[in-house]
Amino acid sequence: MNILAFIQTLSNELKCRYSYDEMLTIDNGRYYSTSGIIYHEETPFIIIKDRSGNTEKQNEKAKKELSLIQDYLEIKWSLIKVGGTIHLRHQKNEFEIYDDIKSIVQIIKKISEDISSSVSKKQILTMLKETILDHIDGLTRNNSVSLFLNNLQLGDIEIINDKIYLVEKKETDFFTSLLTPVESESLWRYTSKNSLFFLLKEHTQNMLSLTCMNDISEIDYAEKYIGTRSCVLKQNIEEANQIFILSCCDETMSDDLMMWRLYAQDAEGVSLKYHVYKNVIDNDYFYLAKVSYGEKDAHPELDLIKGLMSLPSFRFHKWMIWKHFFKPYHFNYEKEIRLIYYEHDESRAKQSVWVTDNKSGIVAPMKLFCLEYNFKPRYPLALTAVLIGPKSNEAPLNLVQFEKMYREANIFCPGVKPEFKLSEIDIYR
Repeated sequence: MNILAFIQTLSNELKCRYSYDEMLTIDNGRYYSTSGIIYHEETPFIIIKDRSGNTEKQNEKAKKELSLIQDYLEIKWSLIKVGGTIHLRHQKNEFEIYDDIKSIVQIIKKISEDISSSVSKKQILTMLKETILDHIDGLTRNNSVSLFLNNLQLGDIEIINDKIYLVEKKETDFFTSLLTPVESESLWRYTSKNSLFFLLKEHTQNMLSLTCMNDISEIDYAEKYIGTRSCVLKQNIEEANQIFILSCCDETMSDDLMMWRLYAQDAEGVSLKYHVYKNVIDNDYFYLAKVSYGEKDAHPELDLIKGLMSLPSFRFHKWMIWKHFFKPYHFNYEKEIRLIYYEHDESRAKQSVWVTDNKSGIVAPMKLFCLEYNFKPRYPLALTAVLIGPKSNEAPLNLVQFEKMYREANIFCPGVKPEFKLSEIDIYR
């Protein structure tokens, strides 16, 4: 059959709208000529090119070009018709050859989500937008969430095994609009002298898993608030073993008496300043944001998430990670900035060791990260200053020794030369 009859037949089989001989917009000022496009939920679903009568070499060139366009625009399928054969490609795969329309309809329906679903993406998008609008007034960052809402489109929704998701990039955009980003290039962290000693001795930064948090109850805070009430440690210990947290704060809390008491061995430890390499924060392995504390009697950001997750079959791909950026209002004086590492696929850590948490008694994994490799940062943070605690024994001597230890460690981080000082707090003994 001719190309128009072919497009019409295929669109009828898939119960989708089609356009014939359409120019596809790649970006401003650039277009791609197609023989036709089949749409699903008003989003391009299949790009079609008729290459009948061309040479094999010309057809191979056309396949490469079409593949690039398809992947760049994130279109599910591309199709080249060459006489009586059909070359079909699913996104990011190779072209496969078929000789009739029924075969390709079967494969498209088998691999793709049900495109005749009783709940269409259009309806889903409407429900998502309405839910966000219902909660937006109470959000701290309502302008950022409004911008996210205005940019939300049908192509940002996917259906996997009857569950509804935002595509991963759009999900990341949602949570980064909800949480306050870290604008500063410097962070501070309260810890023990032994942690600093280990960092300088081994040239590595350690991160402990969820199981070693000071307050174990905060692991389940977000889950309990939205009503799922799962206990990560008891019901899904594997999840806890994949997520590692480093708690920091901003410049205003760098030499704070309460923080010294709580998180630096009752002021006998150290406060460490780090430079942030934001290009290492990829929202895949490393995540960085300010913790959301909500209000005294409510948490509007979690109210929004609760509303979204109450929609039929709606889920988040990485709720297991993002939920750890929410804490109770009572801790808001800490102004915590949290770095999270998510262990999956190929590890970014140099080494994994096991430790026993002194407080909880739980055996837990610890990740060790190289600070740099081939003179390039491998970890998001680089040490730039050290404060010795106001109650530290032999503080002046240890200051000199730590500074000497750093020089001998020969740690290279571009543009970084740490400063070693004593805490300016002199009223606490």
